[in-house]
Amino acid sequence: MTRLRWHIRIRGAVLGLSLLALAAATLGAQARRFHEVSWRRVGGVPADSPDLLDPIYLAALDSLVVVYDLGDFSVKAFGLDGALQWRFGRRGKGPGEFESVTDMQADPRGRLWLADAGTARITVLSRAGKPERLIPLDNTVWNVLPARADSFFAKQPLRTPWLDVFAPNGQRARHLPVPGPLLGLDYNQAVYSAGLNGSYTAVIALRWASMFFVLELANGELRQYEGFDRLPPARAVAERITIRGKTVVGHRIDPKARAIYESVAVDGRHAYLLIGGAAAPARRIVDRHRLLDGGYAGSLLLPAPAAGLAWGAAGLVVLVTDPVPRVDVLQQVAAP
Repeated sequence: MTRLRWHIRIRGAVLGLSLLALAAATLGAQARRFHEVSWRRVGGVPADSPDLLDPIYLAALDSLVVVYDLGDFSVKAFGLDGALQWRFGRRGKGPGEFESVTDMQADPRGRLWLADAGTARITVLSRAGKPERLIPLDNTVWNVLPARADSFFAKQPLRTPWLDVFAPNGQRARHLPVPGPLLGLDYNQAVYSAGLNGSYTAVIALRWASMFFVLELANGELRQYEGFDRLPPARAVAERITIRGKTVVGHRIDPKARAIYESVAVDGRHAYLLIGGAAAPARRIVDRHRLLDGGYAGSLLLPAPAAGLAWGAAGLVVLVTDPVPRVDVLQQVAAP
């Protein structure tokens, strides 16, 4: 899977912005309903941190900010003051090493789950950064959603556009039925971002369609909802490629397509969906939807474009890069 990167810059410690004029100017007649708030930075990891190299995945454990850093193939946890609390991992295929991490999620018990396609296994770390479990897999997975009793949901590349349920030992237990809107879609059309909260409720948002799902990880109950923009799945384009001297037909997303959902954060009541190129300004709009019924609950405008979101005890955690990465923990300040 091609890993997409964005080059973004964020400035300032106290970040405030009135939303009304910008929303009216950029979103037209079908304007989102923006909450008029300012943002206050209450912590994070500064751009000049020597410990932040090339973070590509983001999570929050209470007041800790956690990233998977491709710069040195390690997981790093930071305090709100930006100080490094612990580090785990290095490049390789042995114990305590990572080769090609494709997802990182925090579970309600405060543990981190990392899917590594390069080693076909899942590593589970404690809140303190200690290895708790190493789960070998028969096939690689690109996404992982931890569930109760150490079982988990995961998506296998090129096999299906949807999720399988796995036992704690890594054996596939069953395949979840593919939701109706995904039937007939190419695997690439069903690429998604996901996040979960402390109640084992996950939100899965498609990258190439204005659609998201609420999945109850305790029992597999699934609810499907339309996003604000109501855009259908992007078209998959067939092309011939040569692999080891053999020509095969592959598929990729239409280059003209615009990404819709880039990242997901979830709290106890809402999903926060980061909007990509489907609406301007790209990667600054966050649509908020109720978990109970999927209803649209207004939008927020971030101070600068973001590459990832997470929800932590201190507020919304935002990953930004341009090309020097940083992480900001933001709190909303209501307009007077």
